[in-house]
Amino acid sequence: MNKMFAHYAKSYYSNTAISSVYVWELDEKLEDGFCCCVLIKNNVGHTKSVESGNWDSTNFVNVKFENTTDNNGNPKLKAIYKLTTTVILKMNFQHVVCGHVDLSGTVTRFVFLNSNLRLKSRISFLSI
Repeated sequence: MNKMFAHYAKSYYSNTAISSVYVWELDEKLEDGFCCCVLIKNNVGHTKSVESGNWDSTNFVNVKFENTTDNNGNPKLKAIYKLTTTVILKMNFQHVVCGHVDLSGTVTRFVFLNSNLRLKSRISFLSI
């Protein structure tokens, strides 16, 4: 996954972007859930009016599983996703009216999603 996201970061953002990916189980078994963290850092050199800058993106995907049944009583596996993304931005630039400006900020967003997994068996899920 590290190679895949390194290619993504360099292709989508810039050649200076770097990334790291971490994945871990939430408990003893994968069926209990897992978490994935994708970190992307991008430094910006002198371009247009920006003297320097960087931003960091931290993305956590937390996945938990729940055994449920459909309306006919058939067992189903439900995935509960929580995505948390934080972006930290810092840049320095020269402005005609304001002079030298140091700008920084942070924004965090959350998204929740529940999805029923269509699997022939648990083995197919665990083989992915």
